[in-house]
Amino acid sequence: MRSVDIVKRYFKELMIRSQDFLGTPEKRQKVLSMFPSRTIQSSLNDWATSPGSTETKWNELKSTWLNYCKKMKVRNEKNAIYEIILQLCYPRLDVNVTKGFESLTEVTFSPVHPKTGRVCVPFSLK
Repeated sequence: MRSVDIVKRYFKELMIRSQDFLGTPEKRQKVLSMFPSRTIQSSLNDWATSPGSTETKWNELKSTWLNYCKKMKVRNEKNAIYEIILQLCYPRLDVNVTKGFESLTEVTFSPVHPKTGRVCVPFSLK
């Protein structure tokens, strides 16, 4: 999985240190909702609301998920972690942003999409 290997190199610096992606209970809940199992989500509600640094929270989340997978005999347990890393870091193409800036004009001089909060950059293949 070449894309995972590329993104993993930057994940800690960008998402954990720079963007503090688990800095609030709301952000933690959003990441928690990316996991495939409702059982793990409900058991981590206390995790989402308790204080802690993003790095600590990320390590706790990975550890809890891997323990859950061992207990439930889930195969390919790291796929959920990789999926979250890719969801948060991997660049995506947005055809509507590339066609025009209309979806970005709500926030002046900002390439951040107003509804998704993702960075959007129009480009041309020419």
